[in-house]
Amino acid sequence: MINSGGYLSAEGGLVIEDYVLIGPNCNILSAGHNYSDPDLYIQQQGLSYGKITIKKNAWIGASCVILQGITIGEGAIVGAGSVVTSDIPPMAIAVGNPSKVIKYRPGKYPCTENSSQERTAGLAEKIRLEKEIIHDTENSASQERTAGQQTISKEKVENQTGTNHEKIRLEKEIIQIHQGYQEEIKRLNTEIKEIHQSYQKKIDLLHAEMEEVHKGYGLKLMEQKKKQFPIRFSLRG
Repeated sequence: MINSGGYLSAEGGLVIEDYVLIGPNCNILSAGHNYSDPDLYIQQQGLSYGKITIKKNAWIGASCVILQGITIGEGAIVGAGSVVTSDIPPMAIAVGNPSKVIKYRPGKYPCTENSSQERTAGLAEKIRLEKEIIHDTENSASQERTAGQQTISKEKVENQTGTNHEKIRLEKEIIQIHQGYQEEIKRLNTEIKEIHQSYQKKIDLLHAEMEEVHKGYGLKLMEQKKKQFPIRFSLRG
């Protein structure tokens, strides 16, 4: 999705993959001016070009500038108002001018829109199968004891019990890891939202200041015109 107010330059090549989000007022520039010769005006030195690639599921915040030859990795996030002068790795979160990576999102590259739900469903299925294994093992041991089959040695029973405890411990660890990822995702979403809101407030303030300056110059110009060209009005009955 490409929001309003932006400028996309494709002279040097521009690739925007699926599920990319581009905020308002972004400038994506695949061409730039040469300036290496100090004896010539910059406008006389021609242009340089570089292909820009924005990989799948990346999010470009409001009012960002992306310069020529840049690749934004899959699942990466660029904070609002950033100026991107170098490649952003996959799943990285970058902000600033020039932009710098401040952290990485958890997990591997997202493959589908429902990847989070698929990972959760797979984890639940794994836990269910482990519970079934533990349940079947306990039932088997109980049946053998009831039937009087004393073929299981004391050492084997101890090993079986230890195995069951280890499976239960692993199950708990899996659940804790999953919960930790969910909390980290929520925390990152909150931080990104706060960064976006902060930059948006700054942008709104600048727009308001520019509007006030524009109004002030307009009033001064009107006063000057009135002094130069006074107009007299008369009413006739």
